[in-house]
Amino acid sequence: MKRITIVLALILLGISSFSCNEDLSAPDMVCCESYGFGAMMVKCCEEYTWIPRNECAIPEGFVGGGKEIVGDSLCGK
Repeated sequence: MKRITIVLALILLGISSFSCNEDLSAPDMVCCESYGFGAMMVKCCEEYTWIPRNECAIPEGFVGGGKEIVGDSLCGK
């Protein structure tokens, strides 16, 4: 009986340590275009990279370029 109790306790401890945790999941990756502005404020110097969705943004009030989510085909696969 004592062995069964110990085995059950170990199983329960193992299950609780493998519970779902959103922090451990992979971030939502998107194709993000980073760009600047050239002469006459023409959009230029585009770069395309895979980054987490929350990083494909610029701070409010930022000037001189931007970031935006674009189609996956621009980043390649």
